[in-house]
Amino acid sequence: LMSFAIRALVLLGCIWPAFCGAKLRIFVVDSTTNDTVDSCYAEPANFGPVQLLGSFRALPLSAEPINGCANMQRPPHSLNGTAVRWAAVINRDLPGRSACYFDTKVLNAQAAGFGLAIIVNYEEALSGMDASDHGNRVQIPAAMVTESCGYLLRQYARHKERFYLTFWLAFPLDFRAYVIPFITIVSVCFLFFTSLWIAKWYRDWRQRQKNRLTRSSLKKLEQKKFDKATDPYECCAICLEDYEQGDKLRILPCNHAYHQACIDPWLLKSRSVCPVCKRRVFPRQPGSDSESSETEDAAGGGGGGSSAAVSSDERTPLLGGSGSGAEGGSSGGGTFDAPGPSSSGAQQQQQVTVQVSVHHESAPASSRQRGGNHLV
Repeated sequence: LMSFAIRALVLLGCIWPAFCGAKLRIFVVDSTTNDTVDSCYAEPANFGPVQLLGSFRALPLSAEPINGCANMQRPPHSLNGTAVRWAAVINRDLPGRSACYFDTKVLNAQAAGFGLAIIVNYEEALSGMDASDHGNRVQIPAAMVTESCGYLLRQYARHKERFYLTFWLAFPLDFRAYVIPFITIVSVCFLFFTSLWIAKWYRDWRQRQKNRLTRSSLKKLEQKKFDKATDPYECCAICLEDYEQGDKLRILPCNHAYHQACIDPWLLKSRSVCPVCKRRVFPRQPGSDSESSETEDAAGGGGGGSSAAVSSDERTPLLGGSGSGAEGGSSGGGTFDAPGPSSSGAQQQQQVTVQVSVHHESAPASSRQRGGNHLV
């Protein structure tokens, strides 16, 4: 949302000069045929409610006095209650003559009952109109037209309210040629990125659904009430509170127990694995998840090895990883397991050689000599 606001401000900064450079266009319409018979450009004043120009029509009327610097003659009749206003056509004073400010002319027209003031310039050019200290009192719009446009307006004003004026803000550039392509590009980009976001959200949602446990699967898990006398469980690994007599427990296939109120949201909303050992509650199909198979193999303890018990001291990994097939002897290192009858002679000799070499590290020199004679 913040990025959208920043882009909107940048866009406003780009198009604001076009609004600032806008010209007011005046159309002369024949009320008998509703045809536009003439038009000219005007410059809106820098004071007054210029935005109201597009909301009404105006009947042109030459001001008396013509420069508008004194109390002006009122219009022939009132137009209150209609969408039509009187427009006072006032001359701009020539340079060097005693003149009044633009806002004074407009205020005099406002006091006389006019709804619009049109200032006629003394040359074929348009210039901005600034106000003096009384500009905040102006309540009617005002605009400046060229000398030729003012002459036309006075000619149409002689026809006894037959012609009226309408107004339109015209931009110096074809605004639609820029706005329509811009809106099109923005819309296409918006739809594109929205589609990407929806696709990513759906992919993440599918992934979360795969990792979560369904309620039907949750009902298959064992649940029981805690009994201090018989149950070996002590503390919930999620809330870290000791189990009390009668607490509802959920037992996972890995034999880890949790409060039912603690583990159920984890399985349904987070992941379908044990929070402690990370083993999947319900393993996936073989070959679909290597992580679950590795976890199950690690938890199973390697059922395909020898049935002999393996010592858990620091030398056990060294003996178990020798690749000879034997899993070590007793912790004392004095005796070794004999090879089975199904082994070949070469395999038996290799096993005995490895076992004796390991035994030599701790055996005295006399025993080492006897072992060498035995091999010969």
